[in-house]
Amino acid sequence: MSNKILIPVVMKPIRERVDGSASFSLDTSILTDEQYAIFRKLKGQACYCLIKDSEITAPEEDLIDGCDEFEGKSPTKRLFDRMFVYWNEVLKDAHPDFHKWRKNYLDTLGQKFLDKLNDQK
Repeated sequence: MSNKILIPVVMKPIRERVDGSASFSLDTSILTDEQYAIFRKLKGQACYCLIKDSEITAPEEDLIDGCDEFEGKSPTKRLFDRMFVYWNEVLKDAHPDFHKWRKNYLDTLGQKFLDKLNDQK
């Protein structure tokens, strides 16, 4: 059984996170017991979301049904989590600000790729 749920919602303000991702919440009227059970089952899982200011049409619903399922965490989230674990276990004392360390490390890594491109020219 697919855990698909279609309900009318009111979108709340969007908040930008430190890592550049976004967070938002939705309000809805009272959920049925079945709808509530689906939300509880999906808590913490990667899901697709279609937000539209009018009703969803049959072709759009077919598009939603055709979406591939997520396989766990996104590559970006997986990298973030691995970097955090490494920082927490190895670097925390030397670099107390994870987000600053992560940004600097990714900037340095990105520059290495650019330098390799420049060396090939």
